[in-house]
Amino acid sequence: MRMRRVVPVVGLAAIALGAVSLWMTWSTGPANSATFSVAGRPLARIPPGTTIGDRAPEGWTQLVFKSYSELAAGDVQSLPGFAKSLAEFLFTAMLARTIPEEQNGRRWYRIATVAMGVGTRIGQDDVVISSDTQARLGANLGPFKQVILSRAEEQLGKVHQAAVSDVLWIFDAPSVIYAEGANRNVVLRYALLVNPPTGQLASVVWRIDLARDGSYERVAGPAVLIKQNLVGRCPLHVDGGRIFGGIPMSDAFAAMRLPQGTPFNLPQKILAVAAAQQLTAEAARDLEAALREEIVFPASK
Repeated sequence: MRMRRVVPVVGLAAIALGAVSLWMTWSTGPANSATFSVAGRPLARIPPGTTIGDRAPEGWTQLVFKSYSELAAGDVQSLPGFAKSLAEFLFTAMLARTIPEEQNGRRWYRIATVAMGVGTRIGQDDVVISSDTQARLGANLGPFKQVILSRAEEQLGKVHQAAVSDVLWIFDAPSVIYAEGANRNVVLRYALLVNPPTGQLASVVWRIDLARDGSYERVAGPAVLIKQNLVGRCPLHVDGGRIFGGIPMSDAFAAMRLPQGTPFNLPQKILAVAAAQQLTAEAARDLEAALREEIVFPASK
């Protein structure tokens, strides 16, 4: 018997009750008829000046993750000290907001927005910044760090929605992963699902390898159910051959793993859909149904 993955928020008894409640409500609730947009819009940015600790900041309901980079393998020892600081001074964060709705006398939750941003430590706080605001916010970055920040913003600009509904957001983030002995350009596909009765969010990510022409090719390895309120460091592999004059190229540093959480294999029946470069509304609904078979939500937030 296949074990469903559990978002670890409440006790086992509550989870069992929550599973029954979820499927009864989901089969009859308003979210069951959700429609998808597949317009491919850029993902929203977290407003500069937002302070992010170990929980969602005011105005948001979920901290999906906050991650600083950490040089961990490869040509680390060959780097000058200032190059190391360039690789590690920024964090990346993802936030989401779910909101309640009333329909036919019943209360349910939908995903209002998902956003990403980059930031740095200012004083005692981790603060989201941008090139236009970093000096005003007190980061006062030097010229090299400003170049790295600009490149990070450019990379964020490539993150785009693949399919969006009230209850599921799927979006793609071009990334660099260390795999098969090299730093490789890939796409990380994120799927954020809400439990409509409770507003609880589950965040899933998987890797899509690219063909030589840059098109999406296949799902590589297991997916990961991301740990709730994930705060940590992302270990990087360093390719010294991609650093010139102390300035790293876009593929000089590669993440050595997906965000931390519970790995699981996507069902064979949806692997082709999970790697599709252009999702249709029908494909998004199929993907959602398969993911919900893998995840049991708790009874409450």
